Amino acid sequence: MKENSKKASDDDSRKWADLNVEYQLLHSDIQFAKNQQWRITNYGVAVYVALIAVFQIVKGSITVSVSICEKVAFSLVGLLAMIFGIWLLSKETKSLDTARNRLRIIRKQLHSEVQDPLGFEDPTGRRICSVLLSTVLMGVLILGWVFVSYIIFRV
Repeated sequence: MKENSKKASDDDSRKWADLNVEYQLLHSDIQFAKNQQWRITNYGVAVYVALIAVFQIVKGSITVSVSICEKVAFSLVGLLAMIFGIWLLSKETKSLDTARNRLRIIRKQLHSEVQDPLGFEDPTGRRICSVLLSTVLMGVLILGWVFVSYIIFRV
């Protein structure tokens, strides 16, 4: 009898240890995905700044004006950077959603006292914040491209 209860206790402690490890890994995944969203946006803005700098150098180094084809080429490079950045941001958003859904499943398996000791669990609010942040970061990329195109095509 004692042997069965000891085996059940070992199984329970192994289960809790596995859940704890998975819980910690999911938190790391979520943090990584959030950092990636910011990096994607930062690199997109860096590409825009580099495009404007190169365009200004090209514009200043030649005596004739920059042709419309060159302007369109610069703008298309910015457009490609914007599209690629938005695609990467959407992938990271999906990754965040998947990790949060898995985290929610683990929280349901945990004891009720461990689920949310501080009362911060509001999945709807977190989802809204995640979508809002992704939308704002995508908006930064879109507005950045509009700004780059404006700088290139003015004059």
